[in-house]
Amino acid sequence: MKRGVYLIVFVSLLLSCSKKMDFEKRRLPKVRTYLNYLKDEYGRYVFLHGVNVSGSDKFPVNEDPCMTEGGPCQFTLGKVVPSYVGKPFPLEDADRHFKQLRELGFNVIRLTLNWEGIQPVSPDDFDEEYLDYIQKIVEKANEYNIYVLLDMHQDMFSRHLIVYFNNTRDYLNDALLEVLSGVLGIPKELIPTFLALVSLKKSDKIPIDLPYNDAVRGDGAPRWAVKAIMPEKDMDSPYWGYP
Repeated sequence: MKRGVYLIVFVSLLLSCSKKMDFEKRRLPKVRTYLNYLKDEYGRYVFLHGVNVSGSDKFPVNEDPCMTEGGPCQFTLGKVVPSYVGKPFPLEDADRHFKQLRELGFNVIRLTLNWEGIQPVSPDDFDEEYLDYIQKIVEKANEYNIYVLLDMHQDMFSRHLIVYFNNTRDYLNDALLEVLSGVLGIPKELIPTFLALVSLKKSDKIPIDLPYNDAVRGDGAPRWAVKAIMPEKDMDSPYWGYP
């Protein structure tokens, strides 16, 4: 009988400790600055080890950036309201990603926020759904004891400035770079940059076609912001976006 009572008490204590440990795991201590260091609310030094999350938010979920070769592309810039809900990853995948990050020893992420995601159509119109999504991502990171640095990408180097780019740089081998370098008279290290700025077609001198597509280069400013700072430009022109 005594042994049974002891067993019940032991199991109860074990469950109590388990619940307490789970609570401690999910409660992220507040951090403050101390000289050149960070300390948590218990006076312990905090050392951050983190990663960037993520470069995948450069374009909306409802637009096709045509990143890969081939097509045709579904070119919808300026035709639909861009949405970034689900960037950098869907909320339902957050547990898997944060669990993996925590197991790898990371305790902080730099979470990029896209300006276009927050104010997609005007400076007075906020995408509340996107802001709610970001809040849930931060809360989910908190559950895994991961701090979040919110990085607002408010760059004027926008994807709406230069949309159409050459997408062949990954397919240029050294031999082809040498040929193009001789034909164009520039160092081969600069060939990809040069090809992104000019339109070249296959000829006796140029051995390949260099077609343009709408691969994304840049981020930051939404379409309305680019229009505001460049009122003299016609962004609705069919030629807009070519370098």
